[in-house]
Amino acid sequence: MLCSEKKATDHFQKTFRVVALGGTFDCFHKGHEAMILKALAIGEKVIIGLTSDEFAKRLGKPHPIKGFEERKIVLEEFLRSLGAHSKVEILPLNDPYGIAATSQEIEALIVSEETEQRGLELNELRKRGGLRPLSIIVIPMVRGMDGNPISSTAIRLGRIKRDGSLPEAPSKSLSKVSKH
Repeated sequence: MLCSEKKATDHFQKTFRVVALGGTFDCFHKGHEAMILKALAIGEKVIIGLTSDEFAKRLGKPHPIKGFEERKIVLEEFLRSLGAHSKVEILPLNDPYGIAATSQEIEALIVSEETEQRGLELNELRKRGGLRPLSIIVIPMVRGMDGNPISSTAIRLGRIKRDGSLPEAPSKSLSKVSKH
């Protein structure tokens, strides 16, 4: 079953009142789905920090990134498809930590293996600010059929599709030779 076919509210035990995660969510893919599904599975409320256009420019990605509003619409459509849009708040993320650095209501942070270090840094920042550290939930990278982690960059470069499958090889069409 594909991640998008699961209902986020089916048979999950909530363990945190508020869970947060953040990302750019450009070329929305199965890895993004896995992080969101985990947040929905363990949180009564989910806050998604969506990288703002300004912050996205500062990230220095090797490719263009879709605009904030376009990325937000894709997230909202995915959440609606799960029947979970009412329990999620999407906020602009203007720095690496966002609201998770100062919120007293957030209890857990969902990160990928790739961003785990950022979660640990966030907890140090919270401790220095007198806040309790967050539970860090690390989600394994979702791998494509090429064996590499699915990423927006790999999708944009045509190495894999959003679901992790390999792109179809271009068909070798023989040019028609007209006989006159």
